[in-house]
Amino acid sequence: MSFLSFAKKENEVSLLIDIGNETVSIALVSYKNKTPNFTYYTKAEFPILEESSKQRAITGLGTLLDQMLIKTLKLRKEKIDKVVVSFSSPWYTFISKEVHLAEGKDFFITKSFLESVLVREEKLYIKELSEGREGEVKNQHSVVERSIVHAKINGYVLNNMLGKKTKSFDAYLYISAISTKIEEKVVDVISKHTHISRGNISLYTSPLVSFHTIRDRFPDDRDFLLMNITGESTDFSLVKGDVIESNIQFPLGRSYIIRKIAKSAKVSSEISESMLHMYLQQKTDEVTTSLIEETLTEIEEEWAVYFEDVFVSLCKTRDYPIKIFLISDEDVVTIFSNFLKLVKTDSTALFRKNMKLCLIDELTIADLYESSIEVNPSVALVLLAIFHSRVKSNS
Repeated sequence: MSFLSFAKKENEVSLLIDIGNETVSIALVSYKNKTPNFTYYTKAEFPILEESSKQRAITGLGTLLDQMLIKTLKLRKEKIDKVVVSFSSPWYTFISKEVHLAEGKDFFITKSFLESVLVREEKLYIKELSEGREGEVKNQHSVVERSIVHAKINGYVLNNMLGKKTKSFDAYLYISAISTKIEEKVVDVISKHTHISRGNISLYTSPLVSFHTIRDRFPDDRDFLLMNITGESTDFSLVKGDVIESNIQFPLGRSYIIRKIAKSAKVSSEISESMLHMYLQQKTDEVTTSLIEETLTEIEEEWAVYFEDVFVSLCKTRDYPIKIFLISDEDVVTIFSNFLKLVKTDSTALFRKNMKLCLIDELTIADLYESSIEVNPSVALVLLAIFHSRVKSNS
């Protein structure tokens, strides 16, 4: 899906929805003077089961979103102009691809030329997804993003290449897709409650949202690792030369910590979560503190194995970035940043020693948005709000 033109309005109100693998977050954001201002925020979690279940998440998504929109629109009476939705893993799939075109004679870079490149690659990607692998169930997919994130003509990067004449064109594409059933479910629920047309509902994926926002915030960093730790997974993206080269997830996130503590303490997930919060505030007794620290040590050992596998897969040469941006829920971001800082003797040893860790939290992006509410919106929704502002400005 290409970035669409936005009708000019002095104070647009957008409904922002972040669909994670464990939570759904909703916010109402006004865009006066281009700065996003949060006027409402709510978050709801999927039940944390003893074992992670993707099918459970898919089944419950429509019902949960329906309930949240009923509550939101009952409390808030603003007229909504746009709806912007971001999907985290495991809801999406994507491809990052380099395209090289060369002609014997000069040709012009036009909007129709760029669109033809995107349309051709989109069709190829959908064909690839529909064919699937041998033995896999073939699901229908809908493309939600198709974007040229970086391009060169005659080997040079230009901020504005439209109308330029060239003999060669190099483009780095990001094309993402979600299950058509998921798209239909989410869009139907949103349309039912907001009466917004499909053309005013924009769908994105978290890697592209995070990538663009971080790249704009840190323009000098063209090579970096992006690590987004959510409820059920850790999501890694490798960015080199302003291009998302690859992305890998593994199934260990915040919820895994909750379940492991629950199992060790022989308590429910709800009590386990409360214990973790108390521990992070240094309010647990000696016995509980010892139990949680022993459990975290076990989790770190397992997480380190996953991290090494992903690191080796993403960084196949020694020419890897040393900058890493970490996005996670505020209650566990310290735990995972401490995991990264540990000295190891495995394949990640040199990276850990030299890495420059940057946390993407409220402090990092505080000057890029405003809020009229007491509760801090999630970092994921703030990134989406900033990204949407960027899209509006560039349209």
